[in-house]
Amino acid sequence: MVRRMIKALILTIIASFGSIIGFILTYLKISKNNENNIILLSLSISLIIMLYISIFDLIPFGFININQNIIITVILIISGVGIVKLINPNNSKELYQIGIICMITLMLHNIPEGIITFMSNIANNSIGIKIAISILIHNIPEGICIALPIYYSTKNRFKSFIYTFIAGISEPLGGLIFYLIFKNYINYKIIFYLSIIVGGMMIELSINKLFNKCLNYHNDRVFKIGLFLGLVIIILMSILI
Repeated sequence: MVRRMIKALILTIIASFGSIIGFILTYLKISKNNENNIILLSLSISLIIMLYISIFDLIPFGFININQNIIITVILIISGVGIVKLINPNNSKELYQIGIICMITLMLHNIPEGIITFMSNIANNSIGIKIAISILIHNIPEGICIALPIYYSTKNRFKSFIYTFIAGISEPLGGLIFYLIFKNYINYKIIFYLSIIVGGMMIELSINKLFNKCLNYHNDRVFKIGLFLGLVIIILMSILI
């Protein structure tokens, strides 16, 4: 069991590396003239992927597993939206604030995701590997969504790394701590409820923060390219995983 737990932890850590891959993009040599285009491209890619994960992954996953209770689902989604508004009461769309809100939201998202990855590897290693690879891929745009706004708003690569790392490391830590504490009486309903709440948070984050920030750059061509690339990534994830 100890060996299986170590393997599960390693795979969960590997899955969290997707966020760090997003941070690596801060090392791209970008001219001052193209800086806004790169920010807009990264935000629009993250926007479409996060919306997809929320609407077609997190919320349906929770909804199905709480006996398709529409009322509870709606309440949990609204709660998620409300949490983001509490985090950012002034509705700021500044790049740095968006990066911080992304970190908090994705950290909350990564905790149940880490639990699912960890527990699936404990239960079935082959299925767990597939889940870990899937999460690794979709963590990349999530890491971008934190790393680039923080970096380009502060010009501080270390700060960008720390915030991205915090969001990423919450995944294996969340899975390990949950397993150690609740391994004898695991209640998966917590995960289902949290999935819907985080889905609501990511919808609010995508539409009211990322989308509105994208509009501020007034470049429809780059925005559409970002949405297209995001859709391509979603399609590839669906085919390959």
